[in-house]
Formats: sequence, structure tokens, C-alpha cells
Amino acid sequence: MLQMVESGNARAMSDNGVDWQIHVHVESRNPIWGELEGSQSRSRFMVFGSWTPATGLRRLPFDPMADVASAQQQAAHITDMLTTVKGNIPFPARDNIELWLVDKTASPVALLASIRAEETQPQRWQHEWRAAGPAEDPKSIQVTVEANTLARYVNAVARETRWLRRNADGSGQLVEPADQPSLSTHTMDAASLPELLLKTAWPDEKLRRFAETYLLQQAPRLLTLPYLCDETRDRLERHAAGQALAVAHYFRLYPQILNPKLIDAARVEAQMRSNE
Repeated sequence: MLQMVESGNARAMSDNGVDWQIHVHVESRNPIWGELEGSQSRSRFMVFGSWTPATGLRRLPFDPMADVASAQQQAAHITDMLTTVKGNIPFPARDNIELWLVDKTASPVALLASIRAEETQPQRWQHEWRAAGPAEDPKSIQVTVEANTLARYVNAVARETRWLRRNADGSGQLVEPADQPSLSTHTMDAASLPELLLKTAWPDEKLRRFAETYLLQQAPRLLTLPYLCDETRDRLERHAAGQALAVAHYFRLYPQILNPKLIDAARVEAQMRSNE
């Protein structure tokens, strides 16, 4: 669950509640400087630097044609906010408009993206699910052969997408497609939506095994989800305990911990390994 803090023309984002990337919204006449908005607009968000409680703000190379003084001021303001809100992590999930890959029966197969209700729904989006790298190495993009096989199958059987609004009880209501207004009243109960955001009930036993193995490899990340039942959370915590480095990276974002001794032991192991 990505954590975000916003204020004025600045925002901070983190996947673990400690390491934050700082973005500032600036005017720039430089068309070749890296940007985040997917356009060549003169007004856009740019990465200003990074921040942690231990190191403070570290500035990255920044567009010299932008208002650097204003950007510095915005970055300082958002990092001041981080020091006051860090005790509230994890923040309540607000990105409750979800984009799902669905099969020919319109049953959800895999979550592709999510946005907040106040955000503008994009006009274009990806129609392909991609497996993530192992949770034990948060910076790795390497994917196993089994996960790639699973991804190919998922994308072969699920070729359409649907936006839905996630409710507090875990159920979802389809957001009205412009060409199919009758769907706007269709509601899916929580059991109809894959709890771990990927379908596992495949007809092929090998694919079921691939899906289960993949999700257990993602256990330290998946524990950040707010909709997990106790049985699922307990199972994930027991598998995550064997991925100490990933647990140490993500544990601050866990909304609930059922086995604190297991999680604490994993954190201790991660600390010992980092000191080697």
C-alpha cells in the first residue's frame, strides 16, 4: 500500500513508511527534463529528492530552468509534515476506485491499478497483468519462470477491464461505463473479488499451484492490505516470517498483526543480517 502525503504543490510517497520520495509541482521551460505526468506540460510534478527520519532531505539533480527556490520551499514544507504524521502510518486507504482485469464472464481476475475517487479516471490504461519481483528484495524486478507462465495465462483468459468502487465492507460496485449504463447498479460482494487481488481458482492444478506460490512469495507486501480476513492474514504472516528482509521493509504498513512474535523475530533476523 503506497503511502502519500500531499500539501499544496508538493507530495511525498513511500512504500514502507520510512523512505520517502519527494515531488514538487513546478513551472518549467525545459522540455527535456524528466517529468512524471506523461506529457510535456510546462506545469508538472518533478522528483526533487528523498527523505528519511535519519538522513533528512537529500536533493537530487533538479531542473535548473525551474523555480528552484520555490521547489526547495515546497520540499521543506512537505518534509516538515512528514515528521508530524509519521505516527499515523499506515494511513487509511483512499484509492478505492479499482481497475480489474476480467474474464469473458466479467468475473474479476487480477487488479491492475487503483485511484482515489477525486482523481480523474485516465483515458488510457494497461490491459495486461504483470507479476512482481520477489518481496524479499523490494528493488528487484526479476520474476520467476512460474510467475511469467501464470501472467501469460492470466492475460490470455482475461482481455477486458472494469472499473469498480470498493466499499468499506470489501464489496465493490461497478463504475458506470459510458456505453453500458446498466452495469452501474451491479454490485459484487467481497467474496467475488480475489482477496489477494489475483484469482487462484484456476481449472489447471499447475496454474493453481503457480498462483498460490506467487502470492506466498508476495506475503510481506500483501500483509499491507486492509481487507484480509484473519485466516488469510495468519497464513500470510507465517509465510512472511521466512522473508525477514521484506518484513522489516514493510511491517510499518501492516494494519494488523496477529502473530507479533513471528513478525518481531523476522525483524530481529533482518537486523542481524544487515549488520553482517
